Order: sequence, then C-alpha cells, then structure tokens
Amino acid sequence: MARGLQAGFRLGEYEVAPEEGELRGPGGVAILHPQTMKLLVYLAEHAGELIGVGRLREAVWPPASVNEDAVRRCVKELRHRLRDNSATPAYIEIRDDDNYRLIAPVTPRQQVSDSEPGVVQRFLGQLKRRKVFRVTATYAVVGWLLLQIADVVSDVPWMPDGALAALLTMFVAGFPIVIILAWALEITEKGIVLDPETARRWPALTRIWRPLMLGLALAIAVGFTVFLMTRDVIWTRDRIAAVVLPFDDLSPADTEFSCGWLTEEMTDALANIRELRIAARTSAEALAKASLAVPDIASRLRVDYVLEGSCGAENQRLRITAQLIEAEDGFHLWSQVYDVPWSERLKVVREIARRVAETLEISLSDESVRKLGRIPTSNDQAYVSYQQGRRYLDLGREEKHLAAAEKLFRRAIDLDPGFAEAHAGLCETYLAW
Repeated sequence: MARGLQAGFRLGEYEVAPEEGELRGPGGVAILHPQTMKLLVYLAEHAGELIGVGRLREAVWPPASVNEDAVRRCVKELRHRLRDNSATPAYIEIRDDDNYRLIAPVTPRQQVSDSEPGVVQRFLGQLKRRKVFRVTATYAVVGWLLLQIADVVSDVPWMPDGALAALLTMFVAGFPIVIILAWALEITEKGIVLDPETARRWPALTRIWRPLMLGLALAIAVGFTVFLMTRDVIWTRDRIAAVVLPFDDLSPADTEFSCGWLTEEMTDALANIRELRIAARTSAEALAKASLAVPDIASRLRVDYVLEGSCGAENQRLRITAQLIEAEDGFHLWSQVYDVPWSERLKVVREIARRVAETLEISLSDESVRKLGRIPTSNDQAYVSYQQGRRYLDLGREEKHLAAAEKLFRRAIDLDPGFAEAHAGLCETYLAW
C-alpha cells in the first residue's frame, strides 16, 4: 500500500504526487513542505483510522525533534491546503482536538488510471448528487404548464399583447439562475443550506451566500417592477394609435337584431393587432356623447386615426358602413360598405380590421394574424347572451346589473362551453361583486 501511495494517489478531488511534493486540485498546484507531505501520506496509508497527535509525531518526525504543537500546526496547514471546512470537514476529521482521521476516499494512482471515471463521468455524477437534473426538470415542467395556460388565455380581450412573449423571456432567463442555485445549494431538514463541497471549495461563500441570495431576489423584484412600469412604453413604441367611435345604430326599433355589439367587437378586433394602440371604448363613448368634432376627440385621446361608421340590422342581414379618418386633418383615408347575412357579422368585423391595417400599411405579425382569424364562438345565441351580459356589466356594480350579467354569461357558457370570452366575463362579474 505504501509503495503505491508513494507513487501517487487521488484524495477526493486532489491528485497527490509525493515524489514531486505536489498537491494538484481545483485551485491549481500547491507545493507542500516535505514534512506536510509525509503527514498526508501517513494519514492516507491509515485512512479511516483515528490517529492521535502523539502517534503522528512518532511516525512522521524523527525522535524528539518536535513537540505536539508542531504536529498540530502541520495538520492545520494541511487542512488549509485542502480547503477543508472545520464545520463540515470533507478530508480530515478532528476529534477532541488531538485525534485525526482521514475521511476522504484514497485511490492509488494505478487504480485511478484503471477504474476512476473520467472528467465527464465525474461531472455528471456531481450533477446527479446535487439534484441539478431533478430541479431543472421540475422547472421546465412547471414553466411549460404556465406557458400553456398563458397561451390559452392570451386570446381573451383583457390579456395585453406581448404577455406570452414576456413570460417566455422570463422563463428562459430564469433557467441559468435555477441551474446555478441547484448546484450551489441543497435542501435539508434545517432548510436551504450551502452545499458542503461548494462550502469547502469556496469558504468565503459560507458567510456571504445569504446576502447574495437576498440581493438576487431584490434585483429580480426591482427588474420585474421596472418592467411592469415601462412595458407600455416598450410595447407601444412606434405603434400607431387609433380609436373606434360608437357606430350609429340605424336598425328599426321593432327588429330583434341590433348593432350595439359592433363597436365593442370592432375595438377588440383592432386591439388584437399588436402593431396598433387602441383607445379604451368607454373613453371613446364618453367623448362621442359630448358631441365633439373628430379632431378634438383625437387630440384628447392622443390618437392618429379614427374609425367610425354606421350599422343597420334588418331581416337577419347587416349593412355596415366603416370609415377610417386621419385625425390631424379630418380627411377620409378609407371607406367601405358591407351588406352581409347576420351569421357573418364577426367575419365582417375582422375583415374591416384587416382593411384598416392595410390602409395604414401595417405588416401584421403572426400573432396578430392568428388572433384576427379566431372567431370567439359559432353559436349565435351564445354570442347574443355574451353581448347582453357585457352591456349589463358595463352599467356598473349595482347588484341587479351584476346578477343579470352573471345569468347571461352562464347561459352563453352553457350554449358553448368553449366560449373563452364568456368565461372571462363571468370572472369579471365575480370580481366586481
């Protein structure tokens, strides 16, 4: 055994070369004092044994050449070279101040070359021991589920454009942070602690890792807050602003059909175009009731273009006139009349939205095209109930209005369980109680 160790051996993460007096490890190559190397070799030859300070002095030093304090100093230097942590030792265990035991695995050089796993295998072993694979897999699954949920709800009117892309960006940015934390920390019965091997290799981290984690959490919180405060500026930069004024309803008073739904649907359709900023419908309605001129309304809402028109419904047919006006001078940029069956009303709304985008020379993104192509429901009765529920919800938070809205939204959901807007309206009703 001794001859094999004199030729060299592996001690934990270190390569020991007694003949050269070198200790090679993560921190580089260290030259040990001859007596320190002899002490290390002796401990390695008796790995696992509890050896007293007197026995070490007799075995390593010439008779009566040093006292026991010198042995203790030599052990202290050796532990320093090995970057051993006194609280959680990985190499030399100390018992009752004067008894020492080498606890790290010792492998002679020949066995290292024959059976020791390579660098890749050791690295994979570290990843497994530190549960990096398990943590990252959990993070990936949870992140994927959140992205799926976000993708489903991204089509509802109140979901801001770019929310899905923002969530994906945060998910990807969080991956390296999760991997680093999984490598450096571990969860024990005492809570989250620094991994013992990490603490041994970087002792300074034992004192500063908690402040570092607190600083990281604060940085993430501040960054997310700044993102929320500036997202409108970021997402709306270089976007064209427009408003949809209430369409005049020219339907006969005795018809079962009306055009009260058109303004809201038109606003929602244009709002689905990421490249456009659309003013709130309630603001547009309030200014329209004040009988202001189009340039004045545009000035107050700070928009560049105005979409207005009229709608008449009779005998299950619709006649819609849409006009796009430039706010600065009040001139018409585009105008079109549509005469279609009542069942194609939502298709017409999306066609008008596309024509507005073409007139303004907007190149639609894939996300905008997908949203414009989506029809919320093919069930006419479900859609009528939804629109009636929206009107009651817009009347205010009086109990009778909210009760009527809830009833109508529930009816729309019963008629079409996949009607996402009806589910969203029901949630808004509950939140308004």
